[in-house]
Amino acid sequence: MDNLPTEIQQDTIAQVPQNEPSSEKPSEKIYDRRNFLKMAGTTLAGAALASFASGCAPKKKYEGEQKENPLEKNIRDLNGQFHTKESLHLNTDGIFNYEKYTQQNPDFGIYKQHIETHVSDIYKQYGLNPNIMKALSSSIICSHLGHWERIDSNKDLLNQRVGPMQFYSSNVLPIVEKHFNMTISIDEAKLDQNNIYFGMISLAESLKKIENTGKNNDLMSLMLADYYGGSSLVGLIKNNQEIDENHYLKSNYDLYRRTLNLLNGTPSENLETVERVPQVKEIWNKANELWPHTKFKDYEADYQKQIEKYSGSFGLSDSQLLTLFLSVALVESQGGNEKKNTSSGAIGWYQIIPAAGHIKEYNDTHPGKNYTEYDIENNDSISIEVGVWSLMKYRYNLNLEWSLKFFKAGGHWEGPEKERYLVFDFGKHYDDALWWNRVSYCSQQLLGNDNFNMGYIDYIYDGIEYKSSNFLQNSNHIHPLLEVKD
Repeated sequence: MDNLPTEIQQDTIAQVPQNEPSSEKPSEKIYDRRNFLKMAGTTLAGAALASFASGCAPKKKYEGEQKENPLEKNIRDLNGQFHTKESLHLNTDGIFNYEKYTQQNPDFGIYKQHIETHVSDIYKQYGLNPNIMKALSSSIICSHLGHWERIDSNKDLLNQRVGPMQFYSSNVLPIVEKHFNMTISIDEAKLDQNNIYFGMISLAESLKKIENTGKNNDLMSLMLADYYGGSSLVGLIKNNQEIDENHYLKSNYDLYRRTLNLLNGTPSENLETVERVPQVKEIWNKANELWPHTKFKDYEADYQKQIEKYSGSFGLSDSQLLTLFLSVALVESQGGNEKKNTSSGAIGWYQIIPAAGHIKEYNDTHPGKNYTEYDIENNDSISIEVGVWSLMKYRYNLNLEWSLKFFKAGGHWEGPEKERYLVFDFGKHYDDALWWNRVSYCSQQLLGNDNFNMGYIDYIYDGIEYKSSNFLQNSNHIHPLLEVKD
């Protein structure tokens, strides 16, 4: 894999979660993040900021109003409740304790920057103690890491959980659109920074409707109940009602309990784990049968983690994602068997290039990670983790075709500073097309068809140019260790 260029920038807006999916479809006009926050700022003009340390919510400006609205009362009560249990969430120096989340799952660290960025906006809009939203969003994100809900490509994405906050866009986008009086694209909801921001807004907005009149008056738990199951689950939780295995809200309740346990630092319950779908198992069986020389069979758990991390990317099913990961690994390293290229300096399952800064970039974008060249070459789990990331890193900016081409050959910027554009380098290296054909071949063997629409292209082998139609005619072109015998 050749040099990758400077990180592609996508100046997008920020986003949010909820409970049962609805059929209402939000409009899909896209705004960039600057305009989004600018519009949000207009909405906030004139809002009075309260001192969260004293447990006060923003005061309404209308002197004639006698009755306090539910939002103001809930915010005041919530800030006061949090003040009494700060030790659960803050270090002794008063700084929020993110460590308990990174200890639970090291991958959580990549989301911290987005949480920190958006809590101040939530404080300005609602007067909530910023540590409240840090605790809620961190608990939600961390509770879902490692078992994101699988995306079904045959169903409407609006009614499936997306992003690190794992919410239904059909529920959340209408809330955010109404809040800011603007339209938002469904695609924006999948972006990490947006997903987290919209999740925070959804949580805060729930305080407008929660009636804290039950036996359980802990507002943070009621906000989580609304987040996962709406008013129906809130009604059960605030009255401490039991939910049996056959209750229609059981799956929502399980998500709520798992997050609440993490929030409060209580031991996790034995909640039902996600079973591996039959289609994924079928791909595993076929890969081990077709290419028994690989190390795949020893690293199913590592690949399952990557499937869950990137679920839904490029609109692919879990079995298709696994096929993509395995096909590239087959071509790059014979499935983990050839982890060093002395001529190019590439190492690991996915042949990343340390000299190009790939390892440093991964560490810089994943707080708490400090992987080395030795790790990539000798620790197979780390090699898979970093390698798959390098393949998927531009999934929000490029489609599958160009992500593959960019992974293989990289690109470079051209033009004056304010008019720079990205030029892809695929096709400039003698083995680009041969690599493409081999990945295509492996994926077709696993899926039974050309599901990725890669086909075969004209290529060079041993210095000689060949037409695409010749590729399947020579085992050396396919590669003897990749060719599947009839």
